[in-house]
Order: sequence, then C-alpha cells, then structure tokens
Amino acid sequence: MAARAYRYCNNHKIDIDIASYTSNKAAVIDLDTLEIKYFEGDKDIDE
Repeated sequence: MAARAYRYCNNHKIDIDIASYTSNKAAVIDLDTLEIKYFEGDKDIDE
C-alpha cells in the first residue's frame, strides 16, 4: 500500500501521517489551497 494522505469526515479532516520514518516520504498541506504535496527522501537516514 502506498503511503498517501487521505481526507475523511466529509473533507473536514486530512490525515497526513504517512509513516514518514519508515516510508521515507512526507506530506504537507498548502493552507491556502488545501492541496496536499508529497516529498520523498533520496537517502537512508543512517547514511
């Protein structure tokens, strides 16, 4: 299953907890447009 943010409660809530530590991805929300943007790391944290 891909790490993705999702909306629920009739679009009143947005869950951005996408297990960033293990998935090496992060989600942020543009508060002006409510657009969700994803970022993916390119290196392991232990490197």
